Amino acid sequence: MIKESQAKQLKLLSHLEEREKEEVKKWIHSWRKDEYKRLSKVTRDKSELDRMKREVSTLLVDKGVEERAKKTELYEDIRAKLEKSHKDILKKFEEYKMKVI
Repeated sequence: MIKESQAKQLKLLSHLEEREKEEVKKWIHSWRKDEYKRLSKVTRDKSELDRMKREVSTLLVDKGVEERAKKTELYEDIRAKLEKSHKDILKKFEEYKMKVI
């Protein structure tokens, strides 16, 4: 029963991590779309516009990678703490079981 609960907690944590990564992707896509609209108002020169769009895309890729790395690191820390607390609980349970017997 304890292990089932712990597995559910880890599964929920993974689900939350995936959801946040998807939110980051949506935010980047939305920001890119808005930025492209803004750029199209700035210049009418096609080559200049293409250059600006490439710059925005490069910036967004870098920003997206950075955000995903932050999220991954955060969730790895949370996962490590959760697994440590799971081990502590199992250890205490085993000690309690030994005292009762």
